[in-house]
Amino acid sequence: MSKSNLKLRQSLLATCMTTFVCMQASLSADVSSATKSDAAKSDAANSAAVKSVAVKSAASKPNSTAAAASPPPFKVAGTVSRTLQTVTGINFLASFVAGQAAKTVLKKKLGGDVKVKVKLYSFTDLLSGKVKAVDCSLAGSNIKGVNVGHVNASTSQPIWLDLHDKRHIQLKTPVLVSVKASLTPEEISAALKSEKVGNSLRGLNLDLPGLGAQQLQVVNPKVEFIEDNVCIQALLKAEGADDSTGVPLKITGKLKLKGDDRVEIADLKVEGSDIIEPEKFANFAEELLNPLIDLKRMDRKDHAFRLSSLNVGQGGLTSEGRLIIAPKNPPVAAGAGVSPINGSPGIAGVSQKTE
Repeated sequence: MSKSNLKLRQSLLATCMTTFVCMQASLSADVSSATKSDAAKSDAANSAAVKSVAVKSAASKPNSTAAAASPPPFKVAGTVSRTLQTVTGINFLASFVAGQAAKTVLKKKLGGDVKVKVKLYSFTDLLSGKVKAVDCSLAGSNIKGVNVGHVNASTSQPIWLDLHDKRHIQLKTPVLVSVKASLTPEEISAALKSEKVGNSLRGLNLDLPGLGAQQLQVVNPKVEFIEDNVCIQALLKAEGADDSTGVPLKITGKLKLKGDDRVEIADLKVEGSDIIEPEKFANFAEELLNPLIDLKRMDRKDHAFRLSSLNVGQGGLTSEGRLIIAPKNPPVAAGAGVSPINGSPGIAGVSQKTE
């Protein structure tokens, strides 16, 4: 080996060792500082985050620029440390590894094609469970047996995770997620046949003279879209009855979003060989069917979903909404057992928990 090559290698080795020592010192200082600060500000940060989520949930078009500029509800690494970690490539590597880890978990639970991009403040903050933002894309995935079509989800605020139990990672502060979804007619037909979606639909109760209240079922639905109308061909029968006793129907109408939590069908038209007066039966069926979907029935203490738009076209259905995810066991400050908004615990500003 020549002397010039030996000197060059020695110089590169010294540079790498110096960078590594600086990184170790910076990381140690950041972890120590963040731990002390977070222990003192945990309750205040969580309270501020809940209020922030409630305000953003009420707004129809949240200001993403202002949200990006607002400081996180926790202490992050210093500017020098974050710059050093970015220049040395540690942040890029940590972001890639975190994204792949999240992708593996989601793919195992949901299946389909999953893509995840994780944005970090720094590697130091990632070790403390602090993430700047997450973008996720799903295609052909299933949630509890229901095909969700194509879904894009992105957070609009920082995420703070509790990493003490690696097997049960939980949130420390609520998170607002913007969701965009699209489904084809085939995917909608498959979803309507699932038990979960069927249970979320409003029960069809019909009072018959001498027989009392009868529960009706819509079975074997097939969906197609004609311009902005949805056409459903199905069989209407009494609950538990044989399919041969059912009445075949063709229902055509417009899907409309009422408020941000209900999907209804309007301008209903009913066709069927066994229907004597289809106009009167259409009015009757519209009262029975609406609302088709009531999102409040799906609310839980730690999550809730609301729609901001719903569009029907020849290619299927597209929608936009917001999902609020809250800690399952949030820390409760003294005298603050109930949220001041709507007087309900759990997620602020959405709705009360539905049992």
